[in-house]
Amino acid sequence: LGLREESHCDIPNFLFPREESSVSSWKVQLFERHLLKIMRGLAEYLEQTTINVIDDLKKVYGLTLTAADSHQLTESTQPGT
Repeated sequence: LGLREESHCDIPNFLFPREESSVSSWKVQLFERHLLKIMRGLAEYLEQTTINVIDDLKKVYGLTLTAADSHQLTESTQPGT
């Protein structure tokens, strides 16, 4: 596990010390490359999942507005309307 680093944002940073091992440098780089591909794939999957959830919620609640509609909306001058 990494050590927490002080940060001014809500997302914690972790420091992972490099350990000396008998594993070759190229093997570590290969592993890191594969791990990065996995993390990118997971992020893409979660993004698609989120989009599907939003679409499902829009169907359930009958929402039809899109981001493009936000440029056409105007605010009411009367409070509470």
